[in-house]
Amino acid sequence: MTTPADTERLRFEPLGPEHVDVLIAMNSDSTVMEFLDPEPTTRGELEAGIVHYARTCMGKGLGIGFWAIVDKATDATIGWLELSAPLGEPVSEAELGYRMLPAWWGKGLATEAAGGALKHAFESVGLQRVFAHTMFVNRRSRRVMEKIGMAHVRTFFPNWENPLPGSEHGEVEYAITPETWRQMR
Repeated sequence: MTTPADTERLRFEPLGPEHVDVLIAMNSDSTVMEFLDPEPTTRGELEAGIVHYARTCMGKGLGIGFWAIVDKATDATIGWLELSAPLGEPVSEAELGYRMLPAWWGKGLATEAAGGALKHAFESVGLQRVFAHTMFVNRRSRRVMEKIGMAHVRTFFPNWENPLPGSEHGEVEYAITPETWRQMR
């Protein structure tokens, strides 16, 4: 099982049941979930879904999955990081995702964590492309993507059953290849 290497301020550890309280705190916070799902996720859903998927990915030894983001100075779990891809297929690309508790926003930590994920994706896993999606109106997340060198690929308009405010502006996809990532370093 491979995990992204520590960054200056952060450590990553495989996401597991011991992190569910932090996941619940994030998924219950309307600020965190503003551009995601307004319905809080239950403990059972988290344990059955994200934690199971995280363990399944890690167990396959692909180097992708979900990790808890831990602040090295305080040893506090402050969020999660993901590189995910469909299981059972050769993995050449993965989706990047991240989420943090609001108390940790504005410190460059999401950018640091996402940058650590790219380093892991391209140096350890050997991915050929990493992409991320968010709502067009989610300027904070788009800024993180831009800071780590991802470029806007497209804007698209999914047909959401329960659209969130701002969904009329669409979703955006950002992506980066290892060649572009290496040129930035």
